[in-house]
Amino acid sequence: MEPTSTGALKRRLKHGVDIRSRNPHTVLPLPLRSPTCPRKESKLFQMLWSLVVISLLTVVYWIFMLDYINAGMQSLTKKIDVPSSVKASVFIMNYGRPDVLKTSQLLPTLTSHENIDEIFLLHANYETRFDYKHKKVRNIDAVKENNEIGLSLRFHFCNDLSKNDWVFMIDDDMEFPPESLTFLLSEFMVDSKRIIGKWGRNLSNFFWWWSTAGYNTVNQDGYCEVVLTKFMLMEQSMCKEFRKYEHLVKNFVQHNSKPYWNGEDIFMSLVANHVYGYRMKTVNYYLYSKTEREYRNSAFPNILVDDVGRFDGIHGKPKNKEKGTTKIRHIHENYRGRLWKLAKEALNSAT
Repeated sequence: MEPTSTGALKRRLKHGVDIRSRNPHTVLPLPLRSPTCPRKESKLFQMLWSLVVISLLTVVYWIFMLDYINAGMQSLTKKIDVPSSVKASVFIMNYGRPDVLKTSQLLPTLTSHENIDEIFLLHANYETRFDYKHKKVRNIDAVKENNEIGLSLRFHFCNDLSKNDWVFMIDDDMEFPPESLTFLLSEFMVDSKRIIGKWGRNLSNFFWWWSTAGYNTVNQDGYCEVVLTKFMLMEQSMCKEFRKYEHLVKNFVQHNSKPYWNGEDIFMSLVANHVYGYRMKTVNYYLYSKTEREYRNSAFPNILVDDVGRFDGIHGKPKNKEKGTTKIRHIHENYRGRLWKLAKEALNSAT
């Protein structure tokens, strides 16, 4: 076979000439289209079909979401009857965001609520201490206690100072209308042998959460095992139980928690589970029948509560949302997951 130039080969390929043949005029038949070879039209059809499916799923999602939001709004707009004789205490820890407490509506909302008759402002940092002037507010120097017992100081002061049987634990960067407070009180009147609040947590066995020891950061709706102290209502007697059982995890907390006694809300809820003697079950709380007296912690995400932490640190600098790295969050969540599992095992073995 005579050598063929590159240009000749390209021309022969272009016109469908069989380059394997010695005869330069041999033309290959046009290949039949493989049934597996997608047409341009089929790709366009697939794209359109995908858009239709996504649109339908979006519509279904929003149908359920609107129903959920409507149910939440109905629970807030309905008349809630809480007698003025029902009183509760509030514990707020002030450490690094005094400007938030000074400028937000948290304290004005609490002091004006008829069912709140005492508010304990626990100042855990000398640099951020300030005196809030109101007859319902007691400014407490908690620097020493913060150095000794860390974030659990709210439960210790609750046990020593509260005159009421019901107590709220609220973070310093929360804001909410008075109706949210009243709503929690009305739910607590139905069954006070539990802890209730806005943010709930359950452990997860799904592989996605293995790296965090099962700690699931997704908020739980309805019955849950743990209620966060960001906005929480409980019986004052549980504070005494916290102090009774905290030795079970003291060694682990001392060597692993940052800041000290991080995860106090997890342990508090698990202690309540242990003392009240019930097992948890996660269901949508809208389906909860108030005639069923089952003692369970509950979270109500539909109540209106806003995180207004606009400042970071003691100098009132704007909050930097990118400050916390993924690694730090991972370590934090992994610690909380391990504390959760250890506390459950220890409490199950305790008498």
